[in-house]
Amino acid sequence: MPTAKSQFDLDVWEEADQPYRVTDGAKLLHGKSSRKFDGGDITGRGWTEMIMAQTFEEKSATYVGIEFFEGTVHGRQGTFVLSHSSSQDRGQLSSRYFVVPGSGTGELAGLRGTATITITPDKEHFFELEYELPG
Repeated sequence: MPTAKSQFDLDVWEEADQPYRVTDGAKLLHGKSSRKFDGGDITGRGWTEMIMAQTFEEKSATYVGIEFFEGTVHGRQGTFVLSHSSSQDRGQLSSRYFVVPGSGTGELAGLRGTATITITPDKEHFFELEYELPG
């Protein structure tokens, strides 16, 4: 299965000013982010809409998100949708990212795969997509 790697910069991170629900255990928020992929096998931009739960326990939270990506993967132009699921339990991060089946367009039509994100201690962000394409 081919692997595409890229560095990315998170250039937008917005959380709603007010939570839409607050409970004894968490506050629920909407958020948006945007990132630019550059320097590697993936170039382009991704826009994400998120629903987040921030608990009142230190360094514990979760979010789910849907990201629309437009750009290239190994030189193949198109778009696809990436599903995000990420949780932090007292600072321990666990994440899952996958390409939504059937969401690829252009030269990325039929794209399937999963992704990982790594953040270095220097706050550099890296994205790795393990994927398959028909044909």
